[in-house]
Amino acid sequence: MTSIERNIKLRESQTLSRVLGEQVVATLGGLEWSWFLASTLTVLVFVAALVLTVTLTHDAGVYLPLFLAFVIVNAAVQSLQKVCFVGVTERSIGVTQRPFYLYILTLFVNRPARRMFTAPLAAAHVTARSHPLGWSVRYDGPGPRGQSLRLQVGNRSFGDLEEVLAALRAGGASVDGLPGE
Repeated sequence: MTSIERNIKLRESQTLSRVLGEQVVATLGGLEWSWFLASTLTVLVFVAALVLTVTLTHDAGVYLPLFLAFVIVNAAVQSLQKVCFVGVTERSIGVTQRPFYLYILTLFVNRPARRMFTAPLAAAHVTARSHPLGWSVRYDGPGPRGQSLRLQVGNRSFGDLEEVLAALRAGGASVDGLPGE
């Protein structure tokens, strides 16, 4: 974990501690699954378009506009991504949300994250599934507008994921797919 990631994790942990009124015992950050999928599909579509352009035409003048379109569309998709930060206490779970680009600005501006929800651990159900790009974590329970919340957690955050799932299970939440099982 880089120093920037540690700094952001510390600030979000402090924010969740204030919101929940308890000491946070485990924390985890992840991208909302839908925006992660949109970003991945954007890259794949433009790579496919580039490969088709290269194979069908050998005109170098086509590559630059295609590349610029890719940069603009990908930047727009990236700016719409939302990062969720999960904090677990002994009795409850809390989730904050912040646009992706504000996580970088967190180093310079102490703007609070938007609280999505808090819920008691006994009412929470969490499922974690492994896939080649990391882990998909799904929360079902009270809180996120009557819907489930699905996060994409990278392989680099595996230790944080194990810690959060263990804290959820210890607090009485229903947890499926604990890594290592």
